[in-house]
Amino acid sequence: KKHQLLYNRAHRDYGRREATDAAWKAIAASCGDTVDNCKNRWQTMRSGYKQSLEKKSKQGKGYYLAQYLEFVRPHLNNVCRQSAKGVAKRSKNVKIELKKEMKREVIYIKESSYQTSKKRRTK
Repeated sequence: KKHQLLYNRAHRDYGRREATDAAWKAIAASCGDTVDNCKNRWQTMRSGYKQSLEKKSKQGKGYYLAQYLEFVRPHLNNVCRQSAKGVAKRSKNVKIELKKEMKREVIYIKESSYQTSKKRRTK
């Protein structure tokens, strides 16, 4: 929670390698663990929390660390919305491309069958 630059995209040091490395070293030192283990644990916790928010806990029980990760929620929601928009936009583009490709295939098939039927008639 103390190191906003690791999860808050609006933070001025978000994405700056030197600052994030220093934050991870401080976290690892306070936990008595390695930087890699701390990063992996954070990613696992954040992903689990994010999934629990997306599924909205149909099983009745929520994510067991949810109360400790509430501070991340506003930042995850923005990411979820942005990625959903991107996926929707990409899928729309894919549908358009597929339709165009299908039309080209239909035109090609019609032209080739037309040419084949012409050849048959001339013989």
